[in-house]
Amino acid sequence: MTFIIGKNCIDVLDGACVDVCPVDCIYSKPGDRQLFINPEECIDCAACEPVCPVTAIYSEEEVPQDQQEFINLNYEYDYDSSEPGLNTARMRVLAVNLAGAKSGTELTLLKECGNPDCRGHGEHGHGQRRPQTVNWSDLKPG
Repeated sequence: MTFIIGKNCIDVLDGACVDVCPVDCIYSKPGDRQLFINPEECIDCAACEPVCPVTAIYSEEEVPQDQQEFINLNYEYDYDSSEPGLNTARMRVLAVNLAGAKSGTELTLLKECGNPDCRGHGEHGHGQRRPQTVNWSDLKPG
């Protein structure tokens, strides 16, 4: 089983789910209109589901009938050409707030594990911050 992101995420890409994912399995790239959960990496912890502000995340078995096509979209997404959480609304707000940053500048962001049930999955321990290097051009709004 995995979790699936459905139609309510389209053009929202809030990113609350990305913030709580203990294994960074929620992906997007510039130009995407929604986020995608990598079924190979998802550990079925369900941390993402309750924090989604638009109720777009379902366990695979509970995807509504009118959104069944999103199961294939999540499985067939090109995860190799994207990165976890870079194209979210929260990252775009961060970009706007980074006054003085110049085009092409590399930034190292610290992403905190916000999952209270996290037991150190992946390469980080509970509550630790993980560095993520991004290019300014990837964070520009719009």
